Amino acid sequence: MVILKKRLISNIMSLFYDIISLGVIHYMKGLKEFQEYLKEKDKSMKTIEAYSTDIIQFYNYLKEKEITEIHNETLKKYKEHLLYEQFLTATTVNRKIVALHQFFTFHEILAATNVVKIQSQNFIENVLSKEEVDKMVVMARRNRDLCSVALLKTLELTGMRISEALDYCTIKDLHNNAIEVVGKGNKRRTVFIPKALNKIWLEYCRTGRKNTTLDYLFVTQ
Repeated sequence: MVILKKRLISNIMSLFYDIISLGVIHYMKGLKEFQEYLKEKDKSMKTIEAYSTDIIQFYNYLKEKEITEIHNETLKKYKEHLLYEQFLTATTVNRKIVALHQFFTFHEILAATNVVKIQSQNFIENVLSKEEVDKMVVMARRNRDLCSVALLKTLELTGMRISEALDYCTIKDLHNNAIEVVGKGNKRRTVFIPKALNKIWLEYCRTGRKNTTLDYLFVTQ
């Protein structure tokens, strides 16, 4: 096990030194030193490997985009790249951002960005259990009511309230990864749309949506 762990670290370091030759690493004062710092903080080998991979991926991104400076805007655009181009979940993106923040703090690099705000309350979960939602979806499919299927899955997978789904989901959002909604107290937030929901929306629009000129996604018969 010890040999395996050393080999994994060695592989990561090999990748790191490959990146050094690319020219953006004058900002990177050393991944190895950061790894040693994490060990001193009693971080697990799994955490160290994950952080190291996250840092390497970030510098690969810099190379690909030919970016030579690191500042707040750089990190913000990287976060957007992970969300909207790599289609990673908010939780995964936040973990990567935290890893970079710790690395930058350790090396006194002045760059930071806000983590992704995760919808903490799923409205439908306060009313129905997952089993009840699943039963309703099955019944709606039996009745060929794809509008209800799409609406129920939207509430379940995004945490939106019914009024938010009806007001802010439009046919222009069919392929989008996120939409902006205004909730209680006129507070704006970003709601992320998983690929599974995009597929459900497309199925609904192709075979179950009422033929109308309205842009609203959910239109009753």
